[in-house]
Amino acid sequence: MLEPRPASVGVLTSAPPPPELRAGLAFLESALGVPVRILAPDEPLPERLLVLGPVPRGLDLSEVRLVLHAPRPAAVPQPRREWIEPGPLPVFGELERYPDSDDLPWHYLGGGTPVSWASRGRQTLFRLGFDLLGPLGWSLARAAERGPAAAAWRNARVDELPSEEKALALTPWVDRLVLLLARLLDLEERAGGPVAEERWPGGARWAVALSHDVDMLFKWRFRSVLRLLLETPPRALGGGLPGLARRWRELLQRLRDGRDPWFLVDELMDLEERRGLHSTLLFLAEPRDHQTFRYQLDRAQVRGLLLRLRRRGFEAALHGGWSSYRSAERLRLQRDRLEVLSGQSSRATRQHWLRFDVERTWEAQERAGFRVDSSLGFNDRPGFRAGTSLPFHPTAADGAPHRLLELPLVLMDSQLFDEQGLELPAAARLAQDALDQVRRVRGLLTLNWHPHTLCQADFPGRRELFEELLGVLARRDCWTASLGDVASYWLEREARLATRGLTGISAAPQGRPAGRENQPCAC
Repeated sequence: MLEPRPASVGVLTSAPPPPELRAGLAFLESALGVPVRILAPDEPLPERLLVLGPVPRGLDLSEVRLVLHAPRPAAVPQPRREWIEPGPLPVFGELERYPDSDDLPWHYLGGGTPVSWASRGRQTLFRLGFDLLGPLGWSLARAAERGPAAAAWRNARVDELPSEEKALALTPWVDRLVLLLARLLDLEERAGGPVAEERWPGGARWAVALSHDVDMLFKWRFRSVLRLLLETPPRALGGGLPGLARRWRELLQRLRDGRDPWFLVDELMDLEERRGLHSTLLFLAEPRDHQTFRYQLDRAQVRGLLLRLRRRGFEAALHGGWSSYRSAERLRLQRDRLEVLSGQSSRATRQHWLRFDVERTWEAQERAGFRVDSSLGFNDRPGFRAGTSLPFHPTAADGAPHRLLELPLVLMDSQLFDEQGLELPAAARLAQDALDQVRRVRGLLTLNWHPHTLCQADFPGRRELFEELLGVLARRDCWTASLGDVASYWLEREARLATRGLTGISAAPQGRPAGRENQPCAC
């Protein structure tokens, strides 16, 4: 049976919605693919209604086809150790349990089911026994990163987090919640046609934002040459001649014709183009960090590479330097330098070493003119720092949304090989698990693979795994694009939904500072 009119969800609340609730509803609008509107008291009710808090007395629900009733969102949700199955979904606050029902596939260790339902005529009523939107707003605002564990979060390491937050960080529980709501609100695609706006182009089941942090371009620099000179005598005496011979051959080749074993961006582009893929390459414009000198962006060999990127349709973006993550001025200077040398407008960024401060980094990036960030991830493990793989507009401490769009970072090669120390088979299994998690929730896997690790002599197994992953990304059920193209698609989709719903829950936030007002966003 065809939908009589485009689907939408009306929201009734028992009190004026705070900013964080509105931000959570805006995320639901883009994630569900239907307009989500906070209804005025005298406004006609749509076919689908979400009631938060007590149901208003005297409300005529006779024309509403589906009612979903949930508790009023808590001001400060408190995660607990319990999880609701299937999903699983984390429990926040107290859970109201209803009698067991064989018709609902729910399980909770405390007994009973956290959902009840009833049907009368053409109308279905669901009642949730748990807070629906409080945890969502809590996660998108990154409230955990403003609390006692803030220092652990800034290190971007899962294993340093408190146990409750670590469990949340390893699963896309927000995306599972969205899928639950889509089922309860009857928004899944049916034979008569799609009910909601498609999430990914061409009906793809899931998507990948393909990116590469260009941390290193040259293996042979002054420091590495000096190290080789110092290491040669003891290694030669100790029987290490084969390895030394290879390194000396590389150095002589570098001196003779300029070829370096880590200068592999062109080769990476070849691998992707053969599969019809294009990605984002993020370059450092700050040559030195706390560890070493990386490369000069204006060096002739690097400038030539940047121009080849542009000709071949790859995106050049900024890998914000070690000291820039709290400074709009430094980010702006680095962005200006990259744009001049690459001939591209740099709209996306990711902070080097994922250095990130929830209080200042997004605002600094926004003021520097960026419209897309992908720093929200972990250095040591694949994971879901905000509980979601989907793009979202972060919220500030006051609950107002940023204009900037976050593409959460899920998977990168250094998590598998450098931090976890895995051999190829185990690394491939962990990478596949991350892909499977994202695919099951129809999400976005933001992937970061460092180009210099394609050097098989120095990084065995990494090139092989990367090529395997590219084969998966080239399949028909996956849409793969650069960071900028994913953001452009998502923002255009948000704008269509906002126009359809004529809603005050704007998918294009207007409340935060815009940065370079005289330079339009290319997204």
